[in-house]
Amino acid sequence: MLGLLSHGAPSTSERWEIERALTFPWSWPGRDVLANVPELAAIESPAAPAPGETCLVSVTPDERVALWAVTPNAAAHARPLVDRASRDALAAMRIATTHLPLVATARPLRTATRWSVQLLAKVGVGIDRVLDGGSFGLGFVLAAASMLLDVAVPVDVCALAAIDDDARLVPVGGLAEKLWMLAAWAPAVRRVLVASPQAQRAVEIAKSAQLELSIVPVENVLDALTVVFPEARTEPDLPSADPTRVRATLDDVYRVAIEGTPAVIDWSAIARAAARLGEHDAVCREPHAREEARIAESIAWRHAGRAHVVVWPSDDFLHRYPRPVRLRVLAHVVQSVADAPRADVSRWVDEARAHLAPPNEEHTEDLELLGAIGRALASAGHDDDALSVLNRAVEGWFASWRSDGATHALCELLRLHGARPDPRAVGTTIERSVPPVLADPRTSDVARGFVHLAAGRALTSIGAHDDALSMLDAPLDWPQYPRHLQLSRLRWRANALTRAGRHEDGHRARRELALKGTGTAYPALSALDLALATRDDPRPALASLESVAGDELSRWHVPGLEAAELGRRVALGWRY
Repeated sequence: MLGLLSHGAPSTSERWEIERALTFPWSWPGRDVLANVPELAAIESPAAPAPGETCLVSVTPDERVALWAVTPNAAAHARPLVDRASRDALAAMRIATTHLPLVATARPLRTATRWSVQLLAKVGVGIDRVLDGGSFGLGFVLAAASMLLDVAVPVDVCALAAIDDDARLVPVGGLAEKLWMLAAWAPAVRRVLVASPQAQRAVEIAKSAQLELSIVPVENVLDALTVVFPEARTEPDLPSADPTRVRATLDDVYRVAIEGTPAVIDWSAIARAAARLGEHDAVCREPHAREEARIAESIAWRHAGRAHVVVWPSDDFLHRYPRPVRLRVLAHVVQSVADAPRADVSRWVDEARAHLAPPNEEHTEDLELLGAIGRALASAGHDDDALSVLNRAVEGWFASWRSDGATHALCELLRLHGARPDPRAVGTTIERSVPPVLADPRTSDVARGFVHLAAGRALTSIGAHDDALSMLDAPLDWPQYPRHLQLSRLRWRANALTRAGRHEDGHRARRELALKGTGTAYPALSALDLALATRDDPRPALASLESVAGDELSRWHVPGLEAAELGRRVALGWRY
């Protein structure tokens, strides 16, 4: 574009291309440049980017180069995202929430983000009917982060870095063509983020071609976020001056915590946002708002993998909501007790049961609470009662034609049957319940992962190793699932391989688990599994587990219990 403008009056076709590009802020060269072209001097400057908007650059195999505008909403003349580009767009919000210290708004997590791309300009022969390729990961993550921070991606920034399945930044193809396209058709862009391994090459290209671009090497997603959003280094400001906006933000955070969302894997940013909101004067002065913030924070920390008991809500708080919402809140409360060692489960279970409808009268929210009660009973060692309640919950979901809702209760049911171990119960439960849940189109991708893990774990526990591996090696998008699900899958896969006599494959899986599970209980659990399988002394593994898991082991401690039996109970009974 700048080249066309420097040659005087553009042709009709060139002018059409330029006018289209000038409707986007990244292509705006400044009023002084357009003043030299009378045909374009009257064009108004475009609006600045809004949160969720940025630019991307693509290169096709036949060397056609295109500049694109990304928006989180449906846009006129938008081209569809396909294959890897579509996958990167869908993963962007999950990756952004994982790396941000906290969010300034949860509204994007409550609404469907419908990413769309518009063509700004292209150079080369042919038509770009879709946007495809794996070079846009970091660009989509910056756009998602800007929505969660409620600030725009600066117009002078463009990201040229891909993201692999482990959320690591990797180089892109066609780097020279992409840098040239930015210099020629996106004059507002001055900073180009590239993966560190490609930085030197990018600098050489820019210098050789005399491109007025500043190359910014970034090591990882967090590095990129702190470059583009400096406030993300610590904690971005939440709305502090407007009490109405604070309350609206809290309502969104609270609803996301209660309802859940597949757009979040690591809930730490949501928990910190709830904590910050709970400190605001507009929240502190209102008892109901204080309780909302407290409950949202506790639920989010529990989702993040920290044992965090949600204090039983006051009657005044509960009765502000219709019964379905009350039951969902109580399901979270009871589940939090199930996750916490030494909690007084019986009292909480009794109070929760008083809110349930009679059998055959349950609605979906009753079944959610029923599943939470079953899980709490299991955590307290009341296995027979837990099995009865969990079976009732699973059967209730199926009777309500909502097999997708049965996943939580079904996973816990399989865990208990496998921990006993009860081959007949495991086989019957898998045969009757797993296929309908996996076949239901309403079952979320993450829920499918948990069901595959639960079935694979139970099958491993009863010695059905080949069937277990077919579940654990299913072609699912495992890297996109919560970390504890990924690590637990690696653990049980290693167990199945070892017990099937594939010892080298089992050792390889354990090495992968040790690498990816640093700082968690899973490497110690894997060491315990191996000690039990080889009849070695389990005490070193138990000591290592206690050092990272703390009070969690107290669930299984019984005076006088031998180390081998304690190890067996821990290995089979560990929740994930």
